[in-house]
Amino acid sequence: MLEFRKNMSENSNFENFLIENKVVGYKTEPITLKSGKLSNWYANCRILSQKLNLLETSAKFVLEFLENNYLLLDNLDAVLGVPEGANELGQALQRELIRQNKIQDKIYSFRIKPKDHGDIANKYWINGNVPSKVLVLEDVTTTGGSAITFVKKLQEMGIEVVGVISLINRLQLDNGLMVEVNFQKANIFYLAMTDAQKLLNHLLKNTESENEFELIRNTMNAEYKKEYAEYNLISPVKLLRNLKPREIEKIGFREVLKLRQEKIKSCLCVGLDPLPEKLPKIFEIIDEDTENLAKNITAWMIEIVKATAEYTSMFKFQRAHWEAFLLGEAAMRQVIDYIYENYPDIPVFLDCKRGDIDRTQARYGLAHFIIDKVDGMNYSPYMGDECLTGLVESSLGWKSIVVLGRTSNPGSKNVQELILENQSQLWEKVVADNFNLAKEYKVDRDFGVVMAAAFLRDGQIYSSHLSRAREILGEKVWFLIPGIGTQGGLLKETLENAWRGFGSLVISSSSQIIFASQENDFAEAAAREAQKLNQEISKFI
Repeated sequence: MLEFRKNMSENSNFENFLIENKVVGYKTEPITLKSGKLSNWYANCRILSQKLNLLETSAKFVLEFLENNYLLLDNLDAVLGVPEGANELGQALQRELIRQNKIQDKIYSFRIKPKDHGDIANKYWINGNVPSKVLVLEDVTTTGGSAITFVKKLQEMGIEVVGVISLINRLQLDNGLMVEVNFQKANIFYLAMTDAQKLLNHLLKNTESENEFELIRNTMNAEYKKEYAEYNLISPVKLLRNLKPREIEKIGFREVLKLRQEKIKSCLCVGLDPLPEKLPKIFEIIDEDTENLAKNITAWMIEIVKATAEYTSMFKFQRAHWEAFLLGEAAMRQVIDYIYENYPDIPVFLDCKRGDIDRTQARYGLAHFIIDKVDGMNYSPYMGDECLTGLVESSLGWKSIVVLGRTSNPGSKNVQELILENQSQLWEKVVADNFNLAKEYKVDRDFGVVMAAAFLRDGQIYSSHLSRAREILGEKVWFLIPGIGTQGGLLKETLENAWRGFGSLVISSSSQIIFASQENDFAEAAAREAQKLNQEISKFI
């Protein structure tokens, strides 16, 4: 496992290094790639292994990349290049790590063609040394097939592979799938140091030929604009997060939610939405030290998780609360990892309300389902069908996609309660249409809807939106219900109108629980509030 320690840095020096040494370039006539596709630009990483200086410089760039992206190697035995193209590069990085005393002075050499006799050590390893834990290095990834095959072969030998680092991602789809998704489906961590779009941009900026400028720009449009317009991979993952498979991946979000609620006899969801100004006094605050703040908030939220886990059926992260302080995303992922490792039967949900055109929504799916690794996320449907369909691929057939229906904020009525020609309200059409779309794309089993808790307005109780939602959707959709607690939602009326058994809804509460105290008893106070809310819930289910 890797630890997060340092800030990210730009990687433009590496891209310039590749271009200056002719590793990456442009041809006026298209070439045929290994995948069979035609392309006018090339990435020939064999050049790096033709000179010792280039190999050693490349190894230093890789090591710098690992360190700058929090990928600090823990108890690693070896770096292995994917046969055959990255063999020399892997050996160069291995030697650099040995020189810097980051790993033991021991050489591991994998046989490209194994012997037809002997044990594993002699059959596959030239010098008889078999590593226990390795990092795999690839030069260029198109579909990821070669690297995935190599990783699986190593895993069959009982070797732990912490992940795959590639110098270049060509950004080409494999049967409609991004290379990141291919690795995710194989449960292999993957990260590239640079990609086609960035390299082509560098070529574009450095060319002095007007003709070549037009040719490169046309290549960018022809090869990448439709598939990866303005492609920018979401901030690289700060951790090699080799998480153990969980039951949710086999049976799906909704079933795991149901089982968890049956186990604790509650539908409570604890929201983990930190505010730096609410940090308990026990944590030391160092001005101008962003890393200190991130570590303190991480520790604070982990203590809240430990204190409230026995009372909750789901943990929910409001992503804006984590994005609003430096290193917050990395901190959030550490807390998510802690939950998965210690409470694997508790699903994790991301409240982010994303909604955009198809290609951008697909990037949100990658960012949250694949990189954040959450089990469910919500979306805003305002931009139409693509807001849902853009998330389907990354949901992997078991994660929950949740549409905003009737929300709890006071101003929502100005839009969501608009009356249509058939006298229905706008939110009713939105949830019905999106559920039908979910069925069309076969993601309806774990589909959900955000519905406001029952509430008071002008002295009158409003709960009919919940019963109406059940009329439209039946029991096939679970409800995420915010607004209970400090927002004044009515628990009894909410459950009477929306509860349809375990797994049918969650009651989300954040501030009332996590901000219960800023003194040394903050964790115990949070546990008391969670337990208290559970006791109230139990009266009505």
